Amino acid sequence: MNGEKLIENKELRDRNIDRVDVLEHVKEILTLANTDFSTVGLVAEYYEVDKHTVEVLIQRNREELKLDGLKLYKKSNIAEILANSENAHSVKFKIPSRGLILIPRKAILKIGMLLRDSEVAKKVRYLLSQELPELYCELIKENQLNFKKYEEEIGNYLDFTFKKENVKRQVKCGKYYLDFIIFDSIHIEVDENNHSGYDKDKEKERVYDILNNTNYWTIRYNPQKEKPYELMARIFELSECTEVGFNLDWGLTLNITGVI
Repeated sequence: MNGEKLIENKELRDRNIDRVDVLEHVKEILTLANTDFSTVGLVAEYYEVDKHTVEVLIQRNREELKLDGLKLYKKSNIAEILANSENAHSVKFKIPSRGLILIPRKAILKIGMLLRDSEVAKKVRYLLSQELPELYCELIKENQLNFKKYEEEIGNYLDFTFKKENVKRQVKCGKYYLDFIIFDSIHIEVDENNHSGYDKDKEKERVYDILNNTNYWTIRYNPQKEKPYELMARIFELSECTEVGFNLDWGLTLNITGVI
C-alpha cells in the first residue's frame, strides 16, 4: 500500500507546486497542440493510467485542482487558445460544444502528487523528495516514502555488491536524471517494460544526449525480463571486457544485451 505523505498532506503539495520542471525529467509532457494546456486524456497518457482514473481523481479533488488552474473552458475560449498556437492543425478531434477541461502544468503536477497507483506519478513524487530535502525528511519521518519498486530493489543489490559509497542514485545529467551510477563509471538505467509506454522519439533523444554528453558506460536493465543477479553479472562482464576494472574510459558502445 502506498502511504506517501504527498498524497495525504495538502500543505506539502501546495508547498511544492512550483516544481513543474520535475515532470519533464520523468517524461515528455503531452499538451494540446503545443499550448500550455493538457487534456484529461493526455494527462492519463502521461501518467500511463486510464482516462476514467484521472476523471475520478479530478472529481474528488476539483476545488484543489481549480486553484492550480484546472478549468472547464467554453468552446469559443478553446478555439481562441488554439488560434494562437502554431500547431493548431495537429488537433485531431472536434471540440465538444459543452467545452473541455484544460489542465496547466501545475495541475498536471498536482495530479501526479495524488495518483496512487501510477508508476510515473511515483517517480514524480520520488524526484520531488530528492530535490527538496525537507520534503524527503517529512516523508521518511513516518516511514511513508514508497520508493519505486524496481529501482529500490536493484539499488539494494548495487549497494550490497559494490558498497553504498560507490553507488549514486538519481544523478542529474543535463535535463535528465540517471537512475544509478556506480564507481562514477557505469550508468544503470532501470527500464520497466523497456519504457514501452514512453514517447519513442523522446527516448531516442534522451539516449543520444546521455551517450554524447557523459563518459559513462550505460546498461539498460528490464526487471520484467531479467533478475538482479543477471544484471550484476553483466556489470562484471562489462568490467572484464574493458580490462581496466571499474576505471572505464568511454571508447565504444559494447554489444551486450541491454547496453545502449
